[in-house]
Amino acid sequence: MKQQQTYMTRGITSLIATGGEMGSVVARCLQAHNDGIWDYFDEEIGVSSTLCDEDIKANEDAMKFKDRLLSSWKWTNDNYKQDKLIEVKFWIITDIGHEVTTVLLPDEY
Repeated sequence: MKQQQTYMTRGITSLIATGGEMGSVVARCLQAHNDGIWDYFDEEIGVSSTLCDEDIKANEDAMKFKDRLLSSWKWTNDNYKQDKLIEVKFWIITDIGHEVTTVLLPDEY
């Protein structure tokens, strides 16, 4: 997919600003999203796609026709904020036309 404008919501920006690995997690997932790797999994940093096969197929079709793309991610890190387990779910959505991509928390949709 060609380069487009990327935006991050307040929730994602706040999580990144707290430090830790969240910034690199979002960057890796954004790269996978842009590359069309819908079943991305990285055990080293604890991130995985949460799309089902039907959603993966919908994204593959959307790539051909520049329809809306959605990727869904779960990141689990047990070393974040003083050894407390944290799980963050977030989405990456590319609008129809593939000119704007937004990274957001599900409750910010």
